[in-house]
Amino acid sequence: MDGLDDLFRRVDLAPAADNRISTYSKGMRQRLGLAQALIGTPDLLILDEPTSGLDPASRQNVYSIINEAKLAGATVVISSHALTELDSRIDRVAILNRGKLAALGTIADLRRNIGLPAEITIHATAESLTSLTAHFGDKCLVNGVAQLSCPVDQKVPFLKDLMALDIPFTDIEVNDPSLEQVFMAYTRKEGLAE
Repeated sequence: MDGLDDLFRRVDLAPAADNRISTYSKGMRQRLGLAQALIGTPDLLILDEPTSGLDPASRQNVYSIINEAKLAGATVVISSHALTELDSRIDRVAILNRGKLAALGTIADLRRNIGLPAEITIHATAESLTSLTAHFGDKCLVNGVAQLSCPVDQKVPFLKDLMALDIPFTDIEVNDPSLEQVFMAYTRKEGLAE
């Protein structure tokens, strides 16, 4: 019985372990489903929308449990529409749309292959922004910051060239295309977007 008690603790259901399942909230049922999937330390976990209905703390706990399973050697397959929370948590992506495989690979490969640019946002003084517009043109200014882009595999050379301009900045943000943007680009490319 200790094994079940441990599973209930892992998914934060220990206080409700003796309650009837019919009294569980949607989030509690999600966590119970994860506990069931973990019985016997499986080598393969297939999880469908594992964080649906969960609060942020419970979501983090679910991903912590998933990471533990991966580190123990399990293969974890996640089906999810919550793409933004998967960006930094996945090794490979299969994009399916209307029953067809639109793309398969690492997220880095998919970003590079689809051709979406990395977005660079530069915060600087008005004087520095003026210097940037002299170099990149007026269209780079959006809402008081400089918005630039480059191919995802050219970020390092682009940033080196940018720093060589010797213009002082207060902050630089570099954002690769999100998994959601990649999904939309591949499904549009295949003519499958809903």
